[in-house]
Amino acid sequence: MAGTSVLQLAINYPDLYRAVASYSGCARTSDPIGRAYVRSVVEVRGRGSTLNMWGPDSDPAWVDNDPYVNADGLRGTEIYLSSGTGLPGHLDRIDGPDVGGSPTKLVEQAVVGATIESVTNRCTHEMKDRLDSLGIPATYNFRDSGTHSWGYWQEDLHDSWPMLASAMEMSP
Repeated sequence: MAGTSVLQLAINYPDLYRAVASYSGCARTSDPIGRAYVRSVVEVRGRGSTLNMWGPDSDPAWVDNDPYVNADGLRGTEIYLSSGTGLPGHLDRIDGPDVGGSPTKLVEQAVVGATIESVTNRCTHEMKDRLDSLGIPATYNFRDSGTHSWGYWQEDLHDSWPMLASAMEMSP
């Protein structure tokens, strides 16, 4: 999970990871939109500090930890990327798995989850374009709907599992 960091971990440790799956992540972290996304996750949702993580905007750590910029480091790694559009999908309903009958949770998922997912969808398409430009193959699941929520990632995990499991098998 953590769509950004899983890609950067695979770039930083190519001998450790043979496959990586990013569900609704934003791989581009050093441009203004990417920095805003990282801040929203780290500072707003996680109540942390990006200054402690990568320093001020001018710090080279922002670029050093940007999977989009450093995508060539994914060459030879099996890659699965997925995202929805942010439009309500089959799990965005009152009886959905992340809603549990709560109208408040449904509204949050439909508003906040939709906004986040529309941003990560843009980021995921940009990452596809970057990988394509580098000639790095990947498997993509671009859903025509779906918000930023666990039910969709569970489906993505099931969809990506054969690739991940195959990469985890040890050679004789």
